[in-house]
This record gives sequence, C-alpha cells and structure tokens, in this order.
Amino acid sequence: MFCYSGYVTQKILVAIGETIKKKLEVEETELGKTKKVFSIFVEGVQNVIRYSADSIGESDELDNEVRYGIVTIGSNTKGITVQCGNLIFTKDVTRMKERVDLIAGKDKDELKKLYKQQMMEGPEEGSKGASLGFLEMARRAGYPLEFSFEEVSEEYTFFCINAII
Repeated sequence: MFCYSGYVTQKILVAIGETIKKKLEVEETELGKTKKVFSIFVEGVQNVIRYSADSIGESDELDNEVRYGIVTIGSNTKGITVQCGNLIFTKDVTRMKERVDLIAGKDKDELKKLYKQQMMEGPEEGSKGASLGFLEMARRAGYPLEFSFEEVSEEYTFFCINAII
C-alpha cells in the first residue's frame, strides 16, 4: 500500500500522513481502523525522527530533526500492517529491549494500566518524548507488536517494529 525509505522530518511525517489517510479513504477502510493505522504510523515515524542513529546534523528541536528510516504500510490476512525501522546505536540495544519487554505479552487491560502508570511517572531520563509511543502503538494494534534487532556493525543495530491492525 505504501513504502518510504529516506530522511524524515516532521513536515514529511505530516505529508505522508495525509497521503495515507487519502489512500485508506479511497479504499473505504472503516474510520476506526483508519484512525488506528494513522496513530500507529505517527508514533512509529516519530520514533524514527527522535531516535534514529542516522541523522543529518544535530538539533534539540523536534521540528528540525532530520533522521533516516523506513516505513511500510500494507495488508495481509490478519489486517493492515505498519512497519517502521531505523538504525540505533548498538550500545542502546539493551535499554531498548528492556522497554520492549515491558509491553510484550500484555493484554489490553495490562497495557492500559501500564500507560496510566507511565503517565504519572513521566518520561524516562534522556527521552525526547513522553515515553508512551510503544504503549500507544500496542494499545491500538489488533495483535501483539513485533520487534526485531539486527546487528549491522559494532556501532549500529537495525531496529524494526511491526504492528497489525
């Protein structure tokens, strides 16, 4: 349905988001599913913008971040899939796996409880967001999120998240 590989900014995120909404509208996708796809897409791409190790320049302002990533949206027998991937620093893999393990195997009620807990605790140290992205994606997905880590070199690992709605 859609594939993008390249540098991403907030402005590109908005433009791609509008394209995806139109595509789902043309395909007459039900509104609830469209909202979930869009929400998961936004969270995934924001993760790329905030944390991809492959960037052009450095900026403390989210609007000025330029980071490389991949996003695909497609469909399979289970539903609509949203995949996002980017390079992360290998030194950050353990911390990322800990974050992923927090939501692995949780049902909707457990995810809701964890979400509320995270809201009260606030963002993790060093976070560029509210530390709710994976939780938000997991809550909207129809199946458990799938994560993969593929070591590319000593310095970089490719991180990928897959959500099915």
